[in-house]
Amino acid sequence: MSEYGIKISLPGYDVKTATPEQCAVHSDYPVPKIAMDKTPSHFGIVHYTIPKGTYVDGTYNIFVTVHGWGYVPTALVYGGNDLYFGQQNSPLPLSIGDSLGLTYYVDDNILSIDYTIDSFGSGSIVLDADIPLTFKYYIFVEDGA
Repeated sequence: MSEYGIKISLPGYDVKTATPEQCAVHSDYPVPKIAMDKTPSHFGIVHYTIPKGTYVDGTYNIFVTVHGWGYVPTALVYGGNDLYFGQQNSPLPLSIGDSLGLTYYVDDNILSIDYTIDSFGSGSIVLDADIPLTFKYYIFVEDGA
């Protein structure tokens, strides 16, 4: 190994001969960074409940946070719920072809998370139970800790 830096190879590859593509960490490539000391936090978990009695079709603004960087940072948002189409005990009366969607928007000041339910012509269906949603978010910075 003639190069200097940090390398952690993926399982099955020798760290001494592994190419960057065969590594989980390779110091020739930057790693996304998060500012740890910001208020509000630049990472976290958001819990949201679509309440019983709500019409299914619609877009729900789940969360907005201010990052205040003055430039558009990279962000990652994932999550949702554990509903399965056609499951008997599912509180959402959806069928195959219906749509659940996660959208997030980042500009030079905020991160906003929206969740959309579209039953494509099934009509305005009212929920017969609460729908708990959980999302994780990360706002990456150019210089972080």
